[in-house]
Amino acid sequence: MSEQAEIGSASLTEKVVFLGVAQLSGEEETPVDSSEVTRTCLDHCSDLETDVLGHLTEVDVMRALSSLAASGLVTEAEVEDRSPVGKGRPTYALETDHEPIVDELADDDRVGPLAKRVRGA
Repeated sequence: MSEQAEIGSASLTEKVVFLGVAQLSGEEETPVDSSEVTRTCLDHCSDLETDVLGHLTEVDVMRALSSLAASGLVTEAEVEDRSPVGKGRPTYALETDHEPIVDELADDDRVGPLAKRVRGA
C-alpha cells in the first residue's frame, strides 16, 4: 500500500498529527517528541473547524504517532544527546518525502486549510 493510500484511510487526528510533523520537518525541527507535536497541532487547530477535531490531547497525539509509525509514514528516531527530562520519550521524524502526501491532504475537506498552510511554509 502506498503512503498516499495509507494517509487517505487515516483518522482525522492522524492526519492532523502527520501535518504537524510535516510542519516541523519543513522547519528542520525533527526528530521531535510528542509534546512538541502536540503544541504544533494545537497551534494549527485554528485552521480547522473546531467541532471537526474536538480537543486534541497529548495522549491522542501519542496514539496517532504510534499508528503513523506502524504504517510507515513517520519513524521513531534515535536522539544521541537527550536531556534527562526527555529521557525515554520517543522522538519522531518523517519516513518519506511528505510533499505528495501534504498535497493530497490539501484536497481533504477536513484538513485542507491546515495542509495548505504546511505546504506554503
